[in-house]
Amino acid sequence: MIMKIFLIGYRCTGKSTTGKILSDLLGCPFLDTDVQIETRAGQSISQIVQNHGWKTFRTQEKAVLLELKQRDNLVVATGGGIILDPESRTFLKENGYCIWLWATPDTVMQRIQMDEKLKANRPALTVQDLEKETRSMMDLREPYYTQLSQLKIDTGVNSPQATSKIIQRRLSNVG
Repeated sequence: MIMKIFLIGYRCTGKSTTGKILSDLLGCPFLDTDVQIETRAGQSISQIVQNHGWKTFRTQEKAVLLELKQRDNLVVATGGGIILDPESRTFLKENGYCIWLWATPDTVMQRIQMDEKLKANRPALTVQDLEKETRSMMDLREPYYTQLSQLKIDTGVNSPQATSKIIQRRLSNVG
């Protein structure tokens, strides 16, 4: 494999968990853009957004992504909103294989409510309640995920292990 694999999708669709498993299966490094941002800033994403705003976070997110230009053989779990930036979309499309990890809004909301770490470290995207926010953000982002993805996998019915195996099989057929 001489490529970058970008896992895209809404929060709580399994990008980080699947990415770690997939990188082990493929024998290549794993990188989580959110973790990179938090490490560099010395703050959680929630703190970055609270202290500096979403625009600053998105700028940092794009910088982390663009730094991957010279790297290959890498599995990358991206932040759910990385696809909102036109330059980031272009980079994703031109520099790797994009896999959209998808789940229903109900599955996503259930996972968000069960994940204490997520509640503490991930800021709300809007002032709406969780259900309205989840449904409206997923609707807003779906055309971008659709445009970028070369493969879409339902992580509501496929475990991270099964999802990783599906990806591995698909990649073995990519020339």
